[in-house]
Amino acid sequence: DGKDPSYGNIFYIDYATKQEIYLCNKPNCKHNDETCSSYLEGSAGSDYNILATDSALYLLYTPAYGMFASIGDGGARPEKKAPTPAIYRMQLDGTGRSKVLELESGLELSGPYIYGGGKLYCNGAKTKMKDQGNGMFASESGKWDLLEFDLENKTTRVVTSIPYDQVIGAYQDKIILCRYQFPVDPDTLLDDDGAYMENFRKATGSLVFFDPVSGAEEAFYEAGSNDVAGMTQWKNKIYFSTQNNTTILCLDLDTRQINTITDRLPAGKSYVSCEYGALLCTYYDDKEVNAEVTSCSQIDPETGSVTPMNLFTQKPYGPIRILDEAGEYYLVISDYRYKEEKTWAGTTQIDVQGTVYSLMKKSDYQASEPNYIAIQAVR
Repeated sequence: DGKDPSYGNIFYIDYATKQEIYLCNKPNCKHNDETCSSYLEGSAGSDYNILATDSALYLLYTPAYGMFASIGDGGARPEKKAPTPAIYRMQLDGTGRSKVLELESGLELSGPYIYGGGKLYCNGAKTKMKDQGNGMFASESGKWDLLEFDLENKTTRVVTSIPYDQVIGAYQDKIILCRYQFPVDPDTLLDDDGAYMENFRKATGSLVFFDPVSGAEEAFYEAGSNDVAGMTQWKNKIYFSTQNNTTILCLDLDTRQINTITDRLPAGKSYVSCEYGALLCTYYDDKEVNAEVTSCSQIDPETGSVTPMNLFTQKPYGPIRILDEAGEYYLVISDYRYKEEKTWAGTTQIDVQGTVYSLMKKSDYQASEPNYIAIQAVR
């Protein structure tokens, strides 16, 4: 229709009717321009994140052009000025959208996103375009900081520098950080990949409660870098693997005690996740680049029992994700709509074109029974 072909839309899922629905209440709306409350303008590659609170929706917009992470003026292609990243507020029905904050040009944002008391926290770094020659440009990120966006007072500030640290989550009024200590300053090893990685392997990591108001830090757990990598938080528990990934530990944030959930997992390259209390250990092959999922184990966080998890999306292959819980049901990503394409190198590339959402009983999930109740897609 001559309009921007790469626009998006906001949808919501109605559990009662099991449908995806446009966030729009206008009769006969085509949902393809700014007159629709679900409409999201932007070029291909633009990223939107939605934060839902009890009284409003917040939309985080970081524009991009093609394969360039071109966020703001500092990340745009030289011949075209990029839109400015911003945070918008709207009513729960999508109406009344207004800009809360216009963010710094060239700012790149990354989760996890933490919200509380009208303030939003996330990782942020200034990006710039680096000339690679032959008319090619690539984005280059600067040092990472923990940022605070005050959505009520409409202010932005750097809370603390986290160039090599990790944001784990939040507990009560504190943010949980993993602060790394290195034998050698990593910045001095940027030209030696082997020494750089060895420096990380010899590092230690300390979990700290960080107060974003006062800046005070309180360390409460320390271990080698390999034993604090891949931590995942669910409510007042942090889960992580050690001992060549055969053991999963649980750190209780209330008591600060460490308990062993299981020490009988198969050894191998793996990743621990916990979504709505469902604790998984997902295994990958030994490829250095583009490693693929090989299997998955489900761990009962109370008893430590380990059973195979057999619920997978087909392409890309991986365990299904839990997005929400509704009574006795989970809302899950049960599969993806995709198209396979051959690349110039002769390999096959999976082009994900849509997401398949489903409800399933929690008992079926725990038993690895694929009894999905499909959510009707809007298109």
